[in-house]
Amino acid sequence: MQVSIDYTGVAESNELDNTAVRPFINGPYNLPGGIIATGDVSPSVAYAVYGFNTLYGTAHYTGTAVPLPDSSVAGATVSFTIVETGASYSTYTNSSGHYALSFPRPLIPGTYHIQGSVTDYTLTGNFTAQFDVILPPVPPCLPDLQMQMQFSAANILVGNSTTGFIEIKNVGCATSPATDISVAQTGGSPSLPATISVPSLAPNATFTYPVTLSFNTFGQYSLCAQVDGANLIQESYEMNNAQCAQFNVYANFVDLVPGGGPSGTSYDCGVNGVSFRVYNTGTLSSGPFDVEVEVYHNAVYQTTLTHSITNILSAFSQYNYTDFSVPFTPSGTGNYTFVLKCDAPLNQVSESLESNNQATYGLNLIPCLPNFAANGCETFDVESDSGDYSSGDSLTIKGLISNTGNLAYTGNLEVTFALSGGASFTQSYAVSLLPNASVQVTKRILMPALANQELTMFIDPNDQIAEMTNGDNTVSNFMCWDFQPVPLCGINFWQLPHLINQSVYPSIGITNSRLFDADSVKVKFEVSGPGIPGTINLGYGTLTNMEQTCGCPPGVSAPVNFVFPQIGTYTFTMTVDGNQVFDECNENNNVFSVQVTASNLPDMRILSQYINPSMLNPQPGQGITMDVTYENIGAGNVNDQMRLNILVDNQPFATVNPVAGLVSGDNTTVSIPGTFSSLIPGVHIIRAIIDADQVVTESNEMNNEATRAFVVGESANLYFQQLTASNLTPSVNDNLTIQYRVGNNGDLACDADVQFFYVDNNLDTVFIGDTHISLNPNDSINLSQTWIVADRKTTLVARIVNSSILEATYVDNENYLTLGAMQVNLISTVGCTGGNNGTLSANILGGIAVYFNLE
Repeated sequence: MQVSIDYTGVAESNELDNTAVRPFINGPYNLPGGIIATGDVSPSVAYAVYGFNTLYGTAHYTGTAVPLPDSSVAGATVSFTIVETGASYSTYTNSSGHYALSFPRPLIPGTYHIQGSVTDYTLTGNFTAQFDVILPPVPPCLPDLQMQMQFSAANILVGNSTTGFIEIKNVGCATSPATDISVAQTGGSPSLPATISVPSLAPNATFTYPVTLSFNTFGQYSLCAQVDGANLIQESYEMNNAQCAQFNVYANFVDLVPGGGPSGTSYDCGVNGVSFRVYNTGTLSSGPFDVEVEVYHNAVYQTTLTHSITNILSAFSQYNYTDFSVPFTPSGTGNYTFVLKCDAPLNQVSESLESNNQATYGLNLIPCLPNFAANGCETFDVESDSGDYSSGDSLTIKGLISNTGNLAYTGNLEVTFALSGGASFTQSYAVSLLPNASVQVTKRILMPALANQELTMFIDPNDQIAEMTNGDNTVSNFMCWDFQPVPLCGINFWQLPHLINQSVYPSIGITNSRLFDADSVKVKFEVSGPGIPGTINLGYGTLTNMEQTCGCPPGVSAPVNFVFPQIGTYTFTMTVDGNQVFDECNENNNVFSVQVTASNLPDMRILSQYINPSMLNPQPGQGITMDVTYENIGAGNVNDQMRLNILVDNQPFATVNPVAGLVSGDNTTVSIPGTFSSLIPGVHIIRAIIDADQVVTESNEMNNEATRAFVVGESANLYFQQLTASNLTPSVNDNLTIQYRVGNNGDLACDADVQFFYVDNNLDTVFIGDTHISLNPNDSINLSQTWIVADRKTTLVARIVNSSILEATYVDNENYLTLGAMQVNLISTVGCTGGNNGTLSANILGGIAVYFNLE
């Protein structure tokens, strides 16, 4: 049956989509051939709980006039109905004739029958399948005692206390008998009973035992509790009966440590003072104290400066440091050494460690200088008074000089313009150049008799002025023209698809890489190819005011368009200055040829903006639908049929087949069947593929896919913002404080544990301790972990584990800190050839011998 619309002939932009045809059988006619379709359900037996079953099967042609090596039915529509519920679904076969579709499982127990069909819209094959839904086994109703411990603080100062509770909750469905809690306590007072009685608990009932612990000795302590430790009660879940709390008790101490000072190399005109940082790695605020800074210049003592600090907060604070400056500005070049002494000279603060109050910093000052740089391209130019650069013509040489240094220069500056033929012109110019300023210098000469000479500008040719470098004092180019046709910036006409009977305006870019300018330059356009006798001259395009090309080339087009008469490959030839009006340095680069293929092939394309999901931010488990638009930027292919595939996270989601070809330049939108949802929060990717089976021969097969992202739900994201230690070069048995900050840049609050390890000499990770944390979204917390150093040269490993909810990413849940690494600080003075020798000294901190100090 053929159905047509618009039989009266209304004028339309596309008359090819007004008809459709489908076969049907009239009377007892045996149609030769057919489709053999199969169908099965997995799982064939499933529990009556929310979930999905999958219908899968194959479709193959049979009884064809010619035996088919590959008889699979590809791109066909599969339709099926669950007889007992009336629910209907459809999908499509893939290129191998297979299909599979998951569908929601009925929740009423029973045997269900499926009736389905596979059709390619000419032949149809039928299939049946069945599956069973049974009641799930009923679990026994049991109690479930859940242990929870919470305390107001895990990091405590000596002499302070923490309050909290031990709570037992019955989260099961049956009443629990009376039992007890076994308690293990390593510190704190008072000592809790070894066993705590727990009464019988109804479902959802709780028992709470309040706890207050005081600590008078620093160290690390724990409190562990387990309900039903003898395992006398049969529970539905036995793994939530125990929990431990850890307490880090810190002594009341202050520890002042230098944290930074001047370093590296700077110019002597760019230093406006010196700054330092001091940390307090202790558990008490420091109170007021003074610091001293001893200053040395080239190892000669200069002065001692004192600065008063009011207070530095403890390591429990986010800001356990202070930055300050001292009233000293280095003047003159050389090596400056600064010795920072905390709590000096009066030793006002009682500290846990007095030996780490001093640090040395070095700053090397080098002189500020101007730097004369010669600029190239059109800023280095030769202009002709007559415009034709003829013999005897007066020329103006122009050069641009920039001061790229950091010191102004005022005075005479000598510049030489030299020709490769031997002539040289030197002139002194009075200039005043601030840093980053420029000045133009000019020189009038006569056009040399010898053509195509190289012209070079030398700035300060006799090296009379001290500057940063002489490596950028020259620029060179040739006194001639050199035109060359090159591709334009962006898309060129030969990079686009072209169709027969389609027109194109050929265009090309032209560069001039030499010093001479041209008022106008002609470019000839020619084409040859199928259906053309010989070569056609398309005419001349003209470029005016052709100067040196310093960026994207100017473009020129043919004066007329060209229409491709046949399928095939055409050669376009662009020739600049073909009549040799200009005497160029190089006449061998004036021709550019390119081949363009004209076809009658379609070109199906999908772009990212053509993928349109119904929501970009669904909640976990919330379904989304999507529409996909594809277009044809090649020749029309309205009689073609193809498959549109949709993948989500690289997994098949839906198939639409067949989708039709389009007239040239047309597009159409497909509503993708099915609903996608995910319980996994985060970024997911939709991939749409048109002509997924590559059944359509196209001029470009590489633009048939596109992707677009969407985000499911919200999540937390814990990560380390900072990890350091009170001493990066400790000794064995030192009391080390590891300071760290954990942040949550996600959208949900999250609980987790932070664990610390060190790597021993066998490359094993040895546990140090852990801390439980709770973080709101976009929040952070400062914490510390104490450790009696067991290995002075090791790597500390910090891990965030046991997140209470899913995180957006786990790649930032681990951090490392190296202890005991050898640090070498180098201080140098500049040496000059034929003059004073330079010096290089090294200060070594940390590391493990054997190493030697060589002087």
